[in-house]
Amino acid sequence: MESLLIGVSDALAAIAARAAPALAAVHVAPGQLQPGLLWRENLVLTAVAGLPALDQVCLGRPGGAIVSGHVMLRDPGNGIAAIGLDSPAAPPGFALAGPTRAGALAMLVGATAEAEPTARLAVVHAAPVADAGLGARLVLDAGLCAGAAGGPVLDAAGCLLGIALASGPDGLARVVPHAVLTTLFSGIAPAAPGRRAWLGLALQPVATRVGGAWRGHGTGRRVMAVEPDSPGARAGITVGDTLLAIDGRPINGQRSLREFLAGERVGQTVDLELARNDVIETRKVTIAPHPND
Repeated sequence: MESLLIGVSDALAAIAARAAPALAAVHVAPGQLQPGLLWRENLVLTAVAGLPALDQVCLGRPGGAIVSGHVMLRDPGNGIAAIGLDSPAAPPGFALAGPTRAGALAMLVGATAEAEPTARLAVVHAAPVADAGLGARLVLDAGLCAGAAGGPVLDAAGCLLGIALASGPDGLARVVPHAVLTTLFSGIAPAAPGRRAWLGLALQPVATRVGGAWRGHGTGRRVMAVEPDSPGARAGITVGDTLLAIDGRPINGQRSLREFLAGERVGQTVDLELARNDVIETRKVTIAPHPND
């Protein structure tokens, strides 16, 4: 009996470990994460409910890398959002599960800040009827804690059943099946970008300080990662700095930063105002073209 339990335990741990390459940790607020699924090499799917209004987000990837992305589509009706990655990742390579039924095992996979997998075992409480269309949902016998929606749900073979949503009124988690995800997102892809301006910074919105150095700047953008030899790195910007304004223009609007960094900005030198250790500094940054353009 002991060896049987050890075998089952090892098999479950292996299923969670195999999910790691397809995981993302979406930074939704300072200190708050929710899991996401690398659906394609340039597209992450997650729950729409927890995302901030701003369209630029940071994502943790396996190994501790922080990458930047932008929200391409919010589908509140189905509860899923699509995030385009600014730099493509390796293809996820997961297998899709076959039909499931009530009583089958399911694993809800979450993500730590470093996009390492977390796992919770559940049982399929109810499978969707065959003709449910886009409204098809799996129902699990477990609820989700805050911040857990958006991660992949796997079957006992480690194949993808779908993406977990928040618990319904009965307290049980819903899962959007992979067939619905394929229908919704098979045709979506990051648009051909043309020429994009690039700072080489992964940024996360943060709330303003009531007093002190940030006063009057609204929200800022915390630097979560700096690409080596990027414009930001050459200007001496470091992780933990908070960007406040570019050429005197606050970057506190929903799309203010992306609008400012349009393609025509490439080659321009701008004044970037930032807060570091409660001191306002200004750095000159020469904007470069995005290396993937």
